[in-house]
Amino acid sequence: MPILNLLGRPTLPKTWEELAPAVAEAETTVPLPKFTFDPADTAPNVITDLLPDPIPYLRRASAFTLAYLESAKDPPEPAVLLKLSMKEGIAVTSGGEMTLFVPYFAQHGKTHTKDETLHEILGVILHELVHVYQHDGHGTVPGGLIEGVADFIRLRAKLGPPHWNRSRGGKWDAGYERTAYFLDWVEGSHHHFVRDLNAESKDAYELGVFKTLTGQNVEELWEAYQQSLPSPVDGSAAPALPTEAAAPGAWPE
Repeated sequence: MPILNLLGRPTLPKTWEELAPAVAEAETTVPLPKFTFDPADTAPNVITDLLPDPIPYLRRASAFTLAYLESAKDPPEPAVLLKLSMKEGIAVTSGGEMTLFVPYFAQHGKTHTKDETLHEILGVILHELVHVYQHDGHGTVPGGLIEGVADFIRLRAKLGPPHWNRSRGGKWDAGYERTAYFLDWVEGSHHHFVRDLNAESKDAYELGVFKTLTGQNVEELWEAYQQSLPSPVDGSAAPALPTEAAAPGAWPE
């Protein structure tokens, strides 16, 4: 066969295992909920094309999540349903029900490669899955911290989007990647900090938990973290970008 024909062959899209190797290798002895996937009347679409059977990923992503959280909600969700919707937004989770909004990913696919879009799908699913397991202190954990922990685990899985960056400014509890990078920095000097923070938040959350676990209050930690970062060229800070779309009655927006 001529070499030109070989060079002209389209490159096959990567599998989720190739895009998320750390997740693919994760294991746990914790009993997992029953997973169900319901594409409803949205199929075929970019999500079902790139991830036709998300159940194996959900299982491995659960194991990856529990490796960082260790303890899950008590009682745990007995079942987790992943749904697809044609409504606008990105994703939202309520209890054991996770919903991905197809139009966002369809638009993403128009300006990105298949690998990049699958990478985004995997990252968003992982973020939402963290909400299924993490403690919320019976509603006392701040929303920004809830979202920051979810994006911290997404960050550790190397499934963050390319626009994420460590930047100065803002508040430690702004949520999403701003808080995620802060937690990642704290975790670097206080091993298992996020695991212990999650455990301490089982019944109720108190701001003093940072000092209990690290010996410094959160503002001291935030200031030290800020000083470790390069100054922005224009003196401004980019806002934290949400993963989820707000939806009435949904967790936690």
